[in-house]
Amino acid sequence: MKIYVDVDSCPVKEEIKHICQQHEIPTYFVSNRKHLFVVKEPLLHYQWVRVEGSDGIKNYLQNHLSEGDIVISHDVKVASQALEKKSVVITFRGRVISHHNIEFLEYKKHIQLQQPIASRDSNHTDMMQQEDRLLFSIKLTELIISLQKEGDL
Repeated sequence: MKIYVDVDSCPVKEEIKHICQQHEIPTYFVSNRKHLFVVKEPLLHYQWVRVEGSDGIKNYLQNHLSEGDIVISHDVKVASQALEKKSVVITFRGRVISHHNIEFLEYKKHIQLQQPIASRDSNHTDMMQQEDRLLFSIKLTELIISLQKEGDL
């Protein structure tokens, strides 16, 4: 099992780093933006990957994902692609995306894109609170443990 993080706009990078170190899972933070990555600890179980272009993350995942890997993203297109590769997808808020809810999320994204830009940008309810970060950490840890148990069967 590996973890791949769509790091652009990811508010829970520190939580992911902590969990991947704790569970000793190779984790790849994939970005198509020029982030300044400050590394304060040894890179024991994670690394940063810089890709080019608007489809760089999707292309990277297409070439590297395997069945049973975890993808952390809020991008519906990335999630859909990961599901095709039989990977497990979880959002930054700890919601698991599956074949059962992906169509609804694609429809919701389509509706949001129909709204005027001003009304999309004025919604600040997406700010991550400490409780949200804790919930994400719990959900990711539960997911990892569940997948590890499945692998032991």
